[in-house]
Amino acid sequence: IDDDEITNFLNHNLLTGLALAQQVETLTDAEEALRLVEKHCPENGCPDLILLDLNMPVFDGFDFLEGFQALPATKVSKTKVVVLTTSSNPRDLDRLQQLGIDRLLNKPLTKEKIMSVV
Repeated sequence: IDDDEITNFLNHNLLTGLALAQQVETLTDAEEALRLVEKHCPENGCPDLILLDLNMPVFDGFDFLEGFQALPATKVSKTKVVVLTTSSNPRDLDRLQQLGIDRLLNKPLTKEKIMSVV
């Protein structure tokens, strides 16, 4: 989930090229992503991994995380969320820690970085 389509394109190509997933889906809207998770998990299968940008307009990564964490555990317990960002703002890092997010990768995504979380 990243509002930058080029980043999504590059991440999609990396993940499909490494054959790490049966399906890779990219979204530019974090609110839409949250709605999809709410609607389709677990009946239609939840994502194993969500790569999430923090800084997005209107509905940002923190909004997504707060909404995601409010979902019933039975819906999303098997989904790993990894923040993929350029932010090194101490306030962002503190807020992530308060939300219980311990996986943070700095952009750009590379083979080595993705292999460290799968």
